[in-house]
Amino acid sequence: MKRTGWGRSDRLITGRTATFISLSAEFEEPTMFTAQAEVDQDIEDGVSCFAYMTVEWTVNGITQSRTIDVCAGASISGLAEACRILVKDGTAAPFPPGFKYGVTANVAARTRPRTAAYPVFTALRSTLLPAGTSLPALVDIPEGANSVAVFSSTTTGPADIVLVQQALYPPAEIVTLMSTSITPGIYVPLLAGALGIGVSNAGAADASVTVVFGIDG
Repeated sequence: MKRTGWGRSDRLITGRTATFISLSAEFEEPTMFTAQAEVDQDIEDGVSCFAYMTVEWTVNGITQSRTIDVCAGASISGLAEACRILVKDGTAAPFPPGFKYGVTANVAARTRPRTAAYPVFTALRSTLLPAGTSLPALVDIPEGANSVAVFSSTTTGPADIVLVQQALYPPAEIVTLMSTSITPGIYVPLLAGALGIGVSNAGAADASVTVVFGIDG
């Protein structure tokens, strides 16, 4: 009988980013698969655990890779002859280190349900951005990203955020900057050839900003 599912449950420990949970799957022929991981949402002092899942898959000798958030459960699909999942902790302060939490990872020979939440990757979390300033460096764009959203707030309400996309266009290698005033939490398509994302606080109050990329798959 053809095997169509693989699974593993294990524990991660907050603050130990060098350890991970792995799961591998091989198919008899190129097959549409869905990789999924879910965190057991133990909560301590109001802060939940946070993990990332990296999925690598190969077909016809070509390997692709995507990294997505799995704090509330997530899945991603692709066409593969073989795939591998790595789940590791990404929990940050104020959550205490050394806290154990459960993770369940699965691979199934099927496409991702249309009702499933789109995969995302949080590149920057709850970073203070003083009024009238910009992030000191561009936020790197992860592999497979197709859009970006900035979630932000101030003590008085929504922040006035400007998103800057830097893109490089050959053959002249011209760097283009596109600045856009955005609505916090709304995803904006990435420019073709985008290299990085800048974020500026155009408001009069300090803001907390989180940058999240939408990932294809």
